[in-house]
Amino acid sequence: AQCWQDKTCLYYHFETQPIPSPSSFFFHFLPKSVLRGAVHLDFFVQLYTIWLVLLPGWTWYLAQLRRLGGFVQAGFMFNIILSGNFAFLNHLTVVPALACLDDTCFPSFLRHFVNRRYYRVQTAQRSARKVPRYLLDLGLLALISTLSMPVVQNLLQIGGRQAMNTSFGSFKLVNSYGAFGSVGTSRYE
Repeated sequence: AQCWQDKTCLYYHFETQPIPSPSSFFFHFLPKSVLRGAVHLDFFVQLYTIWLVLLPGWTWYLAQLRRLGGFVQAGFMFNIILSGNFAFLNHLTVVPALACLDDTCFPSFLRHFVNRRYYRVQTAQRSARKVPRYLLDLGLLALISTLSMPVVQNLLQIGGRQAMNTSFGSFKLVNSYGAFGSVGTSRYE
């Protein structure tokens, strides 16, 4: 779209593209110079730094570049998660970025804490306390599956045309954000 070349897409993106989150309001009213700069950042992250995550860690220098790419990608995705409700799309996109980060890029006290906690979790899983957790997990799975049925039906176009950028249910917990829909100045629901 022309707005990407003009660097103006973010002027209205936060009210027209994602299912707005509480923080979308604040992103929408950032100064226009900041929003134009964010378009440049978007281009930089998605066109250039994305290649860093593909580097092999054969040397110290390549491993550092790969870690940098992982941190940049994860930070960018967390920023997108904060700016709007994109269902699970950006949450999933963080996973490959985190794969770029090995144990040595975290502080030693954090590694020690995680290793001790992992040992305690493994020991606790052998106890009878795992049954309530298992039931809770099943309950959440059933709830999310039930709430997601309209989204799946929309995706498969059961009953008509697929609706983009639409929330389902009175609490609007699930939606059909169109990640590759067109950028425009109007929101159609």
